[in-house]
Amino acid sequence: RACDRVRGTRAMDDGRWRAILGSSIIAWHASTAANMVVCMNEEGHVFRISPDELASGGFTTETALRMIRPKGLRGPIRAITLPDGRFAAAANGAEGSVVWVVNAIQREDRVFRSPRPIEADPLPLGDGLVLPLAGRLKYVNIQSGAYGYQDYEAPFVKGKGAPPRWMHLAALSKSEFVALDSQGNLRRIQLRAGGGRRYLAMAAEQKLDHPPGYGFAVHRGRVILADNAGKLNVLNSSTLQPASTETAGGNV
Repeated sequence: RACDRVRGTRAMDDGRWRAILGSSIIAWHASTAANMVVCMNEEGHVFRISPDELASGGFTTETALRMIRPKGLRGPIRAITLPDGRFAAAANGAEGSVVWVVNAIQREDRVFRSPRPIEADPLPLGDGLVLPLAGRLKYVNIQSGAYGYQDYEAPFVKGKGAPPRWMHLAALSKSEFVALDSQGNLRRIQLRAGGGRRYLAMAAEQKLDHPPGYGFAVHRGRVILADNAGKLNVLNSSTLQPASTETAGGNV
């Protein structure tokens, strides 16, 4: 945890001083090339900490970078560490969502905006990110900044309750992943190209009778999840059909 005392800016909605006590670290990376640890806290502030500072302990008050936050922040900031050490942070606001990809060592960043809220953590896939936006999945290239693929739009019948929310995404390869929504729909989605276009398409689907309220794991060609009926389910990642089921004998 960290303590940070900062002067407010326009991006932070006011100009008053404020103290942030016990702000949790939500993403971090140890850079051997730069010989420092870089971390982001739940306020969207990025800190760079040297080995000497780690050894001496205490508090740090110097913020290296601050996330470009949407106006009227709604809900917590979420962040992941990408395979190359960059951070991808996401937040929702009054006018939609902002996803911020930053190299905190070189102070390089890229910003993606959408009028739709983001519902789960972004997923690193190939050269880009899959953004689980309300009602659709969007793929963005974080190298070029391009939106090169047509979105996958989740099926939904209007007038039959609220649309499902994306709960969790996990990669199967550099071009396909599995996505779970709040109604227990588990889908294998692929990046495809053909007919002069590139797009996200569903390759397989499974409706779970007792969907979990949290994520799942992918391991050696299997999707592994514990449902709310106390069962551990192992699914074939290609077909999403059950391979085996174990009863846990209680809540999982």
